[in-house]
Amino acid sequence: MIFTLENVLSFTSYGMIVIMSLLVYASIKKRKSVQHWGVRLLSLWGIGLVLCIVVAMRDNYHLSVAALSDSSIQPGRFSADSIQSTMCMLLGGLNFLILFSSLLIRKQNFFKISYFVLTIVIVMKVLIIELSMLL
Repeated sequence: MIFTLENVLSFTSYGMIVIMSLLVYASIKKRKSVQHWGVRLLSLWGIGLVLCIVVAMRDNYHLSVAALSDSSIQPGRFSADSIQSTMCMLLGGLNFLILFSSLLIRKQNFFKISYFVLTIVIVMKVLIIELSMLL
């Protein structure tokens, strides 16, 4: 196997998916004993952010953004104005809104609900990008 940047980023993104899945599983399994959902919420948000950055680098999304202003640049895997980019941007905004609202509403029950909504949003973002690559 040749260790190119693309291979490493591809492996890293799938590794992050596995790590995120394990963390979600561990949290669901022990959710009756969890006392502080805020720490888990912030950790999940951080993992989701790192996952999005790694996938954007893997797919050369920065080239797609640069291609909007300069037509001589070849865009990355998805164009910046594609439906995948728009949906992931909106879901990313929802991620931030969930985290910001958790700073204002400081109740453990709200943190718990936010944690599971954030999990669903991150999984949706991953599915949108990974399924789009298959089609």
